[in-house]
Amino acid sequence: MSSLFILDRLAGFHPTISSVTPTEPTALVWETSKAFYVGLGDGRFIYYEIDLRGKRLAEGPMNSLFRGAFPVTAMALSAEAETLVLSVGLEVLAFRRIHATSMFFCW
Repeated sequence: MSSLFILDRLAGFHPTISSVTPTEPTALVWETSKAFYVGLGDGRFIYYEIDLRGKRLAEGPMNSLFRGAFPVTAMALSAEAETLVLSVGLEVLAFRRIHATSMFFCW
């Protein structure tokens, strides 16, 4: 298990919010100022939202489709947050958002 920390600039960049991740975080891409995706060392990725009132990271869906021996090494999200692209091992994978569920599927 690994951890993910959000640092507070107003508190001198001290960690104020954290979450335990199932494996080492290896990549990150912001969707908004309070929401982001984290790529993991085993090829999976997780969606997080920052809950400032609760001072916690709310974990959303985790994509386990590419779980394996290769880490996510890079992530990119289109400006309209409709397409998520990952580099996993030697593969580059593109995902499109399903509007009904807000989840991504590989195409």
